[in-house]
Amino acid sequence: MKTSGIGNPQQQPRHAVRSDGGSHPLHDAMRDCIAACTHCHQVCLATLAAISESDLVAEAGAAALPSPALLLACSNLCALSASLQVMHSPYSKRVCALCADICRECEAQCAERIVTVECAAACRACAASCSAMSA
Repeated sequence: MKTSGIGNPQQQPRHAVRSDGGSHPLHDAMRDCIAACTHCHQVCLATLAAISESDLVAEAGAAALPSPALLLACSNLCALSASLQVMHSPYSKRVCALCADICRECEAQCAERIVTVECAAACRACAASCSAMSA
């Protein structure tokens, strides 16, 4: 079975479907941003799952971990940002700007904690990419 490759940055589609049914090549910056958003979405969800399913809260204390609500919001907004870019939505720039903001906030919380450094790196990359796309 063939997969779309949306979750894999190396297999990003070369064309996106426009809302009018046509297609056109994705620009490299947009393709990179879609990959960064998709990766950040996955990492934030995995971080949330790891926090929820482990003894980290008991060991480190809830205050020592990033906010689960922030991780979920960041993950959801990253997924929305990637989806809107694939569709070439007119809302994509505004959502990218918001995505960059929440990714910076999530990065700040995750960077302070040793158990979430991968999440901080994904958020940092996504924030940079989304900032560029929203300019």
